[in-house]
Amino acid sequence: MVFLFVAFCGTTEKLPNPSLADLNALSAPPMQRMATELLKSLPKEELSDKKKVTNPFRKFYLWVFPPIVKEKTYRIIVLSFTTISGKEHKLGNILAEKLTTELAKSTNMKVLDRLMYSPELEKNDLSLNGGVVLEDLKKIGKLFSLDAIVTGIVSNNVNGLDINCRMIDPKTGYIIGAEEVFYPLNQ
Repeated sequence: MVFLFVAFCGTTEKLPNPSLADLNALSAPPMQRMATELLKSLPKEELSDKKKVTNPFRKFYLWVFPPIVKEKTYRIIVLSFTTISGKEHKLGNILAEKLTTELAKSTNMKVLDRLMYSPELEKNDLSLNGGVVLEDLKKIGKLFSLDAIVTGIVSNNVNGLDINCRMIDPKTGYIIGAEEVFYPLNQ
């Protein structure tokens, strides 16, 4: 027993210690991993605002019992995934639907269904298919009061698909979160 202890203490090499969550994340389907990583990039909000509190007893209470952090509910929509050149990819709609399903499983997401809102978009000369420019993203965001729009690019690879996904703030055009996965084919 002592020998094992000494041998273990003598090593200077750090051994990897993956958590169970890390191992589960690696075994999750690619679109589920993508949705999970995108959700991690969203900010959280506090229920109460300490700045407005002037009563010293209330301040003490908030110091002893900090406010509960709740997740904000986000309104988002997922656009059809495209090729790197902005053209429709033959699997773009399927991948967008899979990601929509994974994001809708989150409790802090209100995900708009692309197909249900297509007629409203057509009335405004907008589309969720193909490459979308920044001005169109802003119009879509304003039309549906969205907090984020998810776009994706699909690239063919020898063994499958490289899928890049971005969650974009429709007001600014800035990327809020991004994720990349490899989707193996022929398994």
